[in-house]
Amino acid sequence: MFSLSRQVEIVVSGAKGSAARLAGRLSPGDESPEFAVFNRGDEKSFGDRLTSFASLQTLIGEAVAYLKTISREEVDAAPASITVAKPGEARIFEPRSFVLDYVLPNLYFHITTVYALLRSAGVNLGKKDFEGTPAYRIQTAGLGQA
Repeated sequence: MFSLSRQVEIVVSGAKGSAARLAGRLSPGDESPEFAVFNRGDEKSFGDRLTSFASLQTLIGEAVAYLKTISREEVDAAPASITVAKPGEARIFEPRSFVLDYVLPNLYFHITTVYALLRSAGVNLGKKDFEGTPAYRIQTAGLGQA
């Protein structure tokens, strides 16, 4: 299993690379580490090790800033297919399948791994920290009455 810092790097580059592909900003063969999409494979394919929470927070902040530069219009005009290159193969997706079947499962996996690594190191995190604020309303009045 990769370390905490590597898992964060994978989430960040995966989010940026996925969004860039959906926006048509990257060509199919562009697999630079900054925009890799969950397919690095081994420790050698990463850059310098990030060793502090501050450096990880900076990396995440830079990714959020990049993601904010991608417009809805760019994504709405997504290419008909999105290619993710791996050594010896190319995976070709329709945009919807790329997001639902590839990007989201990979993001969930690596984010969950970050969460588990933090908890195993003694960081006081709970389920609510992982889920965030729910997107639903709570109704109590009138429940259980016939």
